[in-house]
Amino acid sequence: MRKKLAIILFVMGVCIIELVYFMTQAKKYVSLAPISVHVVLLTMAGIIIFKEISNLDQKAITSHFVKKIGLSMFILIFLPISFFMTKPEYSFVQAQKEVADNEFVTIVHNNRKSIEDKDEGIRFYVITCTKDGETISFLFNPYDGSYEELQTNP
Repeated sequence: MRKKLAIILFVMGVCIIELVYFMTQAKKYVSLAPISVHVVLLTMAGIIIFKEISNLDQKAITSHFVKKIGLSMFILIFLPISFFMTKPEYSFVQAQKEVADNEFVTIVHNNRKSIEDKDEGIRFYVITCTKDGETISFLFNPYDGSYEELQTNP
């Protein structure tokens, strides 16, 4: 019984730490990485592990149980690895600093958003700035650091 409780507490602790980390990173990268998918998979893995281990009877270890636990543990390990492999090079704040330093503009700090380019399959930061009293926006690629000014329609 104590072993089962220790395993459940350990797994739930890992799930909570990963969830908190992914949620803080979602703010930092303005939800560019597939954070919502990570959160859903992580929650599902935690629930499956909790349910399977809490219902575990020493005589009831089956291949079905092993498969569920194995898949859930794989998810717990794979999600952080996939996040680090796919996260952008620039956070939103780093992108703002890059644009401000190179374009000599004042950043509008209350505007944090990104848009998706379906053709390229990536999301870009939209950085809103002011220069000489005029509001301008830049499209910033967080993976390679390139950016361009967004053209507004008159």
